[in-house]
Amino acid sequence: MHLSHQFICRKLASEAKEAGAKSLVITFDPHPKMILHPAIRPFYLITTLEEKLKLLDNCEIDGVLVIPFSIDYSKVTAEEFVRDFSGKSWRLKKLLSAMIILSARAKRQQRLFDFLRERNGIRCGGC
Repeated sequence: MHLSHQFICRKLASEAKEAGAKSLVITFDPHPKMILHPAIRPFYLITTLEEKLKLLDNCEIDGVLVIPFSIDYSKVTAEEFVRDFSGKSWRLKKLLSAMIILSARAKRQQRLFDFLRERNGIRCGGC
């Protein structure tokens, strides 16, 4: 887990505590690149899932959701992803994104942020 992601997770945990809320990190296993680009080998992970979970615990994150990643799951749009979670009993107040912002990704991320803000009143931002 990148040092920058650990920083974001500590920020998330701190802001959640200040707001009297819980922090949740969503991650995928296996890593999406392993599924989407199987020909790129070797593919090295900075940490194993077990190591990542320990680091997240050290960041004082309240909960971690590990989503099994597959080719089928890769076809889920950002809006579908959010709709699926909005049906849960979670009361999402703020979303911090650790996504690397690059051209098309940035546009998709911005559309997701706009969707969350307009439909659910959720504050969004990156680090």
